[in-house]
Amino acid sequence: MTDTQHPIDPEQESPTFSFRWQAPVQPAEPQEIPPQKSTSDVSILRVEGNNILEAANTSSTISLDEFQALEQKVLRAVEIVRREREARLAAEADAAALRVQLEALSAASNATQTQITTLNQEREAVRLRVEKMLAQMDELV
Repeated sequence: MTDTQHPIDPEQESPTFSFRWQAPVQPAEPQEIPPQKSTSDVSILRVEGNNILEAANTSSTISLDEFQALEQKVLRAVEIVRREREARLAAEADAAALRVQLEALSAASNATQTQITTLNQEREAVRLRVEKMLAQMDELV
């Protein structure tokens, strides 16, 4: 091969590969999924490429009592979630208030500890002065 020859000829197309864009092939008539007569009909769909194929159609009947029982369960669940959210918000607010209170008490504790240290130092200084004065009084007597 020379420097001007290319291993792949751009004029020659491979039968399995093309640089041309091709629009997806549309079926002659769109496939329609039949409308369902009841909310209790359940369709299980399978997707292949761009086509949706209906794999199975199962039907189950739900009585009015079962539906109402399910509705009550959902309503109870919603109520429980609402109460738990309110409780969580209240607990978070309490925790925030307690954090503020803890910070204030911690600052007060630090200030009190500093004051105690200062008072202990002053007491020690007074004690030393009193001992010194007592020693001077003993020398006079």
